[in-house]
Amino acid sequence: MSPAAAAAAPAWGCAPSRSCSTRSTTPSLATWTGWLFAAAQNGGGGAAVEEITVDACHQERGVCARERPDWYFQHGPFGEPRPLKDESDGKESDDFRDPNARDSAYRMPRWLYSSGAGAALRTLRLGSCFLDLPRHARLRFPFVVTLALTCIPDSGRDIQRLVSSCGRLADLTLDSCRRVRAVAVLDKRLRRLALRCCHGARLAVDASDLRTLEHKGPVPDESVLALAGAPPAILFCDIEFCGKEACSEAELANLPEFLARFTAARWLRLGSCCLGASIHRANPSGLTPLPYLRRLELKGAASSGGSATIGAVTRILQQTPNLEVLTLLILPDVEERPRFRAEVTCDPMAGPDVPDVLPVIPCLRDRVREMNVVHYQGRVRQRRLLKLLLRVAAALEELYVVFPPGKFEVQSALMAEIESWVMHRPVKVTFG
Repeated sequence: MSPAAAAAAPAWGCAPSRSCSTRSTTPSLATWTGWLFAAAQNGGGGAAVEEITVDACHQERGVCARERPDWYFQHGPFGEPRPLKDESDGKESDDFRDPNARDSAYRMPRWLYSSGAGAALRTLRLGSCFLDLPRHARLRFPFVVTLALTCIPDSGRDIQRLVSSCGRLADLTLDSCRRVRAVAVLDKRLRRLALRCCHGARLAVDASDLRTLEHKGPVPDESVLALAGAPPAILFCDIEFCGKEACSEAELANLPEFLARFTAARWLRLGSCCLGASIHRANPSGLTPLPYLRRLELKGAASSGGSATIGAVTRILQQTPNLEVLTLLILPDVEERPRFRAEVTCDPMAGPDVPDVLPVIPCLRDRVREMNVVHYQGRVRQRRLLKLLLRVAAALEELYVVFPPGKFEVQSALMAEIESWVMHRPVKVTFG
């Protein structure tokens, strides 16, 4: 329910609705509690509310520490070194670094956890607020299917209690809950699991019915994500390794084993600070083919030399023999300072040279029909990568290239160059 709708309703009464949603940076705590209470009292229209979304927006939701470049920590606003303050050992009394934010943070009303208030709930999404669970009461949300917790400052034990209380849980999201260290979901069969920036957390889940997995954080080892039950048939994977450490040797050692869990995937998004997650440096004998993959999205920055990016992208594509759609989302370099604008650029004197002997990539030669390139700035390393892929992509039918803002004459030069790479071939090229 929006604040406007709540204001138009009678005192503490809701318009007939099965959903109650509140989001604000400066909420009146009494008003919020009133909205929730009205929703819990059968919505004023005889239909019990099935969805509650609370987003207090009190905590800082900036980029996590692993994704900030080195120059960010060298000097603060007054020249002082910035501390690494986005990590937690899980032992703090709560997750607020600013005492003022702690004092003004919204606390969920405890009557929400009573059997009557939560009896009809199907979806519960909470963000940047204290759960404030009753210490000794038994929690029970018998019909909750979807639970999403974002920036929750409570202890990992309280988060586990809430997770365990959801009787029909099938969709679980834990996002930036820094105090979580261990969560087990072994008595329910999840169909979707999202674990984002909960660094240090370890999850054990029954993955027999798991179909969608989202992970953002360091490259995990087997203990970080323990999949119990029958061998999972995960079809949709959204994997992002945050921070430049995702390209380090230590984390690369875990990468082949982690990707081997997704041999049944049809759709994979793989994001890292460097395009292709530096997989070319991993042990080639440890890489497992992904024979069922049809759509692949690679997200990251092209490395300074370009050859590393080409090697990584090539290595991944060689493991996807039946790929049909390839998308490259090119990001600015993580170490670039903000003064370097992410706009199109083209140096006509620097040619995008590619090897005389092209790599063998069966999926590009025989299967890939569509290729999308997003945020194509036209830097030499990006031009070199795209030129090589287009020379190998004999089966390509459609090419979509999206530029960032920039001068029209620069974009026109890049368009002409790309069209020359697919000349005399029946490829439909679209620019945006």
